[in-house]
Amino acid sequence: MTKLIMENAIRRLERIPEPECSQFIASVKAQFPTEQNNNSIRQRLAVAKAQEQILQGHDLSGKERFRPETRHMIMVEVQKQCFVGFKGERFRFYLSDEGYRNAKRSEQEGEIKIKSHAAVVDGKLYPDKKPKQQER
Repeated sequence: MTKLIMENAIRRLERIPEPECSQFIASVKAQFPTEQNNNSIRQRLAVAKAQEQILQGHDLSGKERFRPETRHMIMVEVQKQCFVGFKGERFRFYLSDEGYRNAKRSEQEGEIKIKSHAAVVDGKLYPDKKPKQQER
């Protein structure tokens, strides 16, 4: 309620062209941020989370991760509609060695793109290291 009152007062005062009024308006705006200039970290995180694409497939701590045959965790993006899903969808999968070979084959055929890979040993994840660029 106070915020609405302050915004209304600011709009009315902005019509008065006096320099003192302009200074007053600037100080009030700084104390009571409006929707336009309120850029708090919480709001930016909320916006980023809303824009984040949903990751489907296996849950990060799902039971698939702890199966004895599980050796790989991959995150994929579907490139063209296939058995996995529709173009643009993203998935996380825990796979055996055979399942990983099938995923690599699907990537070679252009159906999916493997975005990240981690080795899985007894439920623990060991992400692949990115190759360091050689310094010259």
